Amino acid sequence: MNQMVMNLYKPMTDAVDRGVKIKVMRPKGWKLSEDIAKRIGDELLGKVLKQIQEGKILQREPDIVPVFMAFNEKEVGALSFANLDGELDYLAFKSKDDRAHKWCKDLFDEIWENSPKGEVRVKVA
Repeated sequence: MNQMVMNLYKPMTDAVDRGVKIKVMRPKGWKLSEDIAKRIGDELLGKVLKQIQEGKILQREPDIVPVFMAFNEKEVGALSFANLDGELDYLAFKSKDDRAHKWCKDLFDEIWENSPKGEVRVKVA
């Protein structure tokens, strides 16, 4: 999951700069590993933390997140399911089909509404 997430930090902060509100879900207690945090860099991590503090990036932490989803109001950019060991597969689907988008949104909303708020667990120098 860390590598998937690592590649989303820059596009995520860019979207927030354009006025998009971001919702992020991750498993309860999840923490970005130190090696991935180093690759992302303090400047970008600091920007993400600021956007979280400003309420522009919202976080929730369900007990289990069975899928990885990245989608906007128009299309599903990535949908990946957990394997039998509970780890996310790096192979993902994408779709512009309205039914796929509705399915992802419904699943996301259901998990989001039933999950506690997330905590920040990364330190920035």
